[in-house]
Amino acid sequence: MRGVRKLNHLNLLIALLLCSTSAFAQRPTFLRGQVTDQMGAVVVGVAVTITDANGKRQTAQTDSNGSYRFDNLASGAYSVSVQQKGFAPQAISGLQISSGGNTKDFQLAVTIDEQRVTVDDMRNLSTDPNSNKTARVISGKDLNALSDDPNELAAELDALAGPAAGPSGTQVFVDGFTAANGLPDKQTIRVIKSP
Repeated sequence: MRGVRKLNHLNLLIALLLCSTSAFAQRPTFLRGQVTDQMGAVVVGVAVTITDANGKRQTAQTDSNGSYRFDNLASGAYSVSVQQKGFAPQAISGLQISSGGNTKDFQLAVTIDEQRVTVDDMRNLSTDPNSNKTARVISGKDLNALSDDPNELAAELDALAGPAAGPSGTQVFVDGFTAANGLPDKQTIRVIKSP
């Protein structure tokens, strides 16, 4: 009886050793890789989708190193697609995954989205400041309310022009020509127009 027990224990021990040896011999199957652009820079947040022969899909996103990984894959043929806005999508089919580690890197080409601009018929376009809705016209009593002092008048007009006046300040034109000597005397001004 004792001999039978020892034999059963020995058989059990041998069976456990064989199972553990075969378990150690099997390596996990995975697919990993990196996604870069045409210049070799990593691309973060890319959707990488792997599909097996039965149509089962898994999706992963690239991390801060542009890397992706799929674990616990069965050996066989897979399709892999890679998509990211601003890049041309890529897809491959028939990628053979075997036992152990598998690597597949992708290099994406930058694309420029097509944009269209429609220009209306410009024959009816007016350059008259009076038809400009944002033009400012100062005349009559509004003009009289401005300062008579040329320096104060220039400061008031700069303030009215606002930040759009540009880095050199307000440009003054008298009858369509640049006022090289500054503002004319206020008494000679009939109207002030800003574009």
